[in-house]
Amino acid sequence: MMHQAYCWFFVCVAASTLEAQVNLLTNGHFEAGEKSPVGWSLGKAGGDWVREGGIDGGACVSVSGDGTADNAWLSDPVTFQPNHLYRFSFVARAEEAGGGTAVCGPSFANVDLGVPGKTWRLYEHVFATPLRKDLLTAPVRLGQWQMKGRVFFDAVRLAPVLAVHAPLGESALGEGERREGRRYLFDAQLGGDGRNHSRPLLAFTAGFNSDRWCFSEGNFVTYRHDGGGQSMLNGSLEVSSGYYVSGRLSIDASKDGKEWEHVGQLTNSGTVKIDLPAALFPAEALWVRLRGVKPPCNLQVNGYRFEGDVGGEPVTLAGATRYIETEIRRPRVRVQVRGLGDALPGGANQVDLRVQNATGAPLDTQARVIFSRPGEPPHTNAVAVNFPGGGAFDIQVPYGVPGVGQWQMAVEVGDAFTARSSVHVPEFYDDSYGELLPVSHPSLNLWRASSGWKIPEYRALPRQIAKALSLRLAANEMEALQLVVAPNVALTNVTVSVSDLRYGAHVIAASQIQVLRVGYVPVTRKTDRTGTLANWPDPLLPQTAATILAAGRHHPFWICVKAPREAAPGIYRGTVTVQADGVSVSAGLNAEVYGFALPDTLTCETAFGFNPSTVWRYHGVREPEQRRAVLDTYLHALGEHGISIYNPAPMDGWSVSWTGMNPWQGGRLVTDVKSEGQGALQVVDDSPQHNVGARYAQAVALPAKGFKIAFKHRTDVPHPFLFSINYLKADGSWMPGCNTDITVNGAPEWQRFETVHAAFPAEATACQFTLYAAGYQEPGSATGTVWIDALSVTDAETGKELVAGGGFEPVDIAAVEPVFDWTRWDTAMERAFEVHRFNTFSMHVDGLGGGTFHERYEPTFMGYPESAPEYDILLGKYLRGIEAHLKQKGWLDKAFVYWFDEPDPKDYAFVMNGFAKLKRHAPGLRRMLTEQIENELVGGPNLWCPLTPSLNVAGLEERRAAGDQFWWYVCCGPVAPYATEFIDHPGTEMRVWLWQTWAERVTGILIWDTVYWTSGTAYPDQENPQNPYLDPMSWVSGYGVAPGTKQPWGNGDGRFLYPPLAAADGKPAAPVLDAPVVSYRLAMLRDGLEDYEYFVMLKRLLAEKGGTLTPRECENVSALLTVPADVSASLTSFTRDPAPLETHRDKLARAIVMLLKR
Repeated sequence: MMHQAYCWFFVCVAASTLEAQVNLLTNGHFEAGEKSPVGWSLGKAGGDWVREGGIDGGACVSVSGDGTADNAWLSDPVTFQPNHLYRFSFVARAEEAGGGTAVCGPSFANVDLGVPGKTWRLYEHVFATPLRKDLLTAPVRLGQWQMKGRVFFDAVRLAPVLAVHAPLGESALGEGERREGRRYLFDAQLGGDGRNHSRPLLAFTAGFNSDRWCFSEGNFVTYRHDGGGQSMLNGSLEVSSGYYVSGRLSIDASKDGKEWEHVGQLTNSGTVKIDLPAALFPAEALWVRLRGVKPPCNLQVNGYRFEGDVGGEPVTLAGATRYIETEIRRPRVRVQVRGLGDALPGGANQVDLRVQNATGAPLDTQARVIFSRPGEPPHTNAVAVNFPGGGAFDIQVPYGVPGVGQWQMAVEVGDAFTARSSVHVPEFYDDSYGELLPVSHPSLNLWRASSGWKIPEYRALPRQIAKALSLRLAANEMEALQLVVAPNVALTNVTVSVSDLRYGAHVIAASQIQVLRVGYVPVTRKTDRTGTLANWPDPLLPQTAATILAAGRHHPFWICVKAPREAAPGIYRGTVTVQADGVSVSAGLNAEVYGFALPDTLTCETAFGFNPSTVWRYHGVREPEQRRAVLDTYLHALGEHGISIYNPAPMDGWSVSWTGMNPWQGGRLVTDVKSEGQGALQVVDDSPQHNVGARYAQAVALPAKGFKIAFKHRTDVPHPFLFSINYLKADGSWMPGCNTDITVNGAPEWQRFETVHAAFPAEATACQFTLYAAGYQEPGSATGTVWIDALSVTDAETGKELVAGGGFEPVDIAAVEPVFDWTRWDTAMERAFEVHRFNTFSMHVDGLGGGTFHERYEPTFMGYPESAPEYDILLGKYLRGIEAHLKQKGWLDKAFVYWFDEPDPKDYAFVMNGFAKLKRHAPGLRRMLTEQIENELVGGPNLWCPLTPSLNVAGLEERRAAGDQFWWYVCCGPVAPYATEFIDHPGTEMRVWLWQTWAERVTGILIWDTVYWTSGTAYPDQENPQNPYLDPMSWVSGYGVAPGTKQPWGNGDGRFLYPPLAAADGKPAAPVLDAPVVSYRLAMLRDGLEDYEYFVMLKRLLAEKGGTLTPRECENVSALLTVPADVSASLTSFTRDPAPLETHRDKLARAIVMLLKR
């Protein structure tokens, strides 16, 4: 039972006899039945019993959705036992599906699956049952929620299981628990394989959905923390709610589980952090209870974390939990499963059993560990054992793990006992690759691996042997491999260096070869089922003089060769030398250069986000010269990897002024309300989310004796408004935090305001002015309207007028013309294209409005709403001027307008309205939208950019035929089984994504950010941002999520560069001017972009020179342009092994060389 699981690290199976391969569900393969499958019923319309096409060709069931409703197949009711564990498994696939999610499980433990792929895939998870008897007789569901398309289910099984945890002395640590010295930590893995279950979980009545507890009034969840068998000396909690409607979550603690002390509460979404009272400690164990109170209570808890100091000796251990089913054939042979080992290739793989033979006679038999899966012979590991009658005996059964993937692990003691566990060996631990290098030294081993493998710190040495390191590349290409140092003793002052590479008289200089140390980040929360809790490789760090390599681990070094454009074809040879105190060894390095060069600017278009403010913040740079220097290192790093960013000129914008137009920007000139003359300025703030104002953008030099400011004003109702002075440094940069804000109390009658201001910040040389209609607040909640007339800002000493247009007289819109200043922007963009070799950019345009599915803002231009006739006249002149300049510079085909992100159907009409203006006034500007083809959007965007699973929908070929272009993107979704950007996914994924891009005839890729190092929501303290080296998770920012809330987007989402180590915590003592640290995934993207170029070059050469080939030769070369199935058979079925990809790339290269010689 579950209360035993948390108390003991072993399972005493004699107390709970379970049948082998039991299935609590009737007709799990759906074969039996006449009009419907026996044991199952369809809850709502929209499902089928399919008699063919199941996992084994037999029957299965399906549900269909239109994107707005839900439905499910329901099993006959199951009587669950309270406080027990069950494993639920099935296979699923989808057809033409998207949006929403497939769902499964009983109502008290629902799991959202996302959208399954097109091929059958096994899904399984474990869940714990509540103490509520009213919930324990319930059907199991297989269905969908708001999904469009069809999902199929088959091979459904439900079975009781028991938990086995990682042993720690006479106690244990389960999944999510760890000991770091004398520190105990627990982070509930609510989205993991055990879902709601964990070793510390004692009991609960709350509901559960996928990765979060669901509380109503009276529901509770209780955890018990024992520190892994040591007394608790203190403790603290973090409890997070990502969804809150009403009520309160009461948080109580106890040292005996009987007398409770209230320690905190949650009354909204967000995170509460609690230091537990000292009176609760020391304690042999610490109970924590979460309760829903104050009706009506409706809230969810998606994060629970406990940590504290413990007594005893320091220990470093990460917990683990596996779940077993048992079968007992001889009840008088009592078996305790004390531990199952790591179950990882090269890991500490040993089953620990305690056997008590109560038969009264000796038992001479075998103890076996067997790994099996369909299509392979079983892998058996056995030891002979003899148990005299009476007494308890501990035995250990070592075993090997035959490979990665899904396995059935069986533990047998003769014919008396069997325990079975479903074991998923993450691909991260694949040890089938790599070759030992012929280096003889007692202190270390060296081995090589492709750059496409993410190498874990712990694994067995390779079984194959290689003579040297080797790679192949084109001229003007970068290609990497990994040299792995495996020390037998700790190595100090380690350096890895590479000589010049020579081919006859030709040289690739050592200066063209980078040697970086592969760094690791601690993944403590998996992105999805593909990940595993471990240190994952990602940052590619510069070597330091005092590098220490620990014994017993694998330490990869990244060796990246750049072949010069003029490099002659041939095999270049040199050496790699590893030096440390007392050690110096070398290995050969061979680089074959193909007989062609890649272009400086790659063909596949890229568009990635980049936030320079984040970079400058972490580097601690404020001065423009330093900011520019740091910015250039980032542009260089991205350009070197083939990545273009939305805005390549963040410090060199363009501007537009208007002849005959009032210089105040924002608001509108009106003639119906005025104090004097013919007009006044009206500023309307009707948004509760934004601060609306009018701005005098021209820089005004600060007079020695100050300003005299005077104007007339009135408001719609009595309310304050703001006149703000915004100061500029000598270089024109704004001085944040230094504004002078003058509050003026308005009334419906005209009034005159006058003041003199002469107190300026020390570094200020000029200023601008802003009028806020309803003041300035975060998030701009106040609203109101203000009219301004007869505005004057004069030199207080001379009386000279310093601003223009203060009379706010009407203008002749027809005579107004835009005057663009492109000078600085053009220079920066030329550098972006010619030096950094960017191939796209996002052209920012005003006037369309914008937003996302979450929130949007309405279109205005030059203060005029869309309904005003002046709006379209001015917007048209503005857009035509932009298009004309881009065309004149030859940049129109590189530009795209990205003004709305990920619209919902409710936004489609708004989006189409904006695109119609672009199409009318600047038809040559590409109109990009991050959305799949929808009928309501056809004719708006001409550059579609859907998520990868949403590319192939109805209408794709029609839009291509109409001339529309297609990019695609990844972000926090999709997750497995698609190729993703996440740290805790296989190394090939970012590279394979570009092969899929070619296969699907997609011409560009987009990712929303490259330097998303911190979340202002998860880390709201501006003085203490996230350290991306210590916390690799990308947490949600914005979207209405309360500050302090940690909701995961995925490990490494939007993070392809790291700050230099000196700036890792965003709090450097002095400005850091070092270059960024490149990620492994960025390097894989570059390789994929270069691979894409191989396809482009071969296709072009085949078109040019195909006539010189024989029909058979032409057929063979043409076949190479198809991505082979062993690289990527579909968007969800692709190689994790880089070898097939590298093999085909070599074929492409040799075909290119052959055609170039024709």
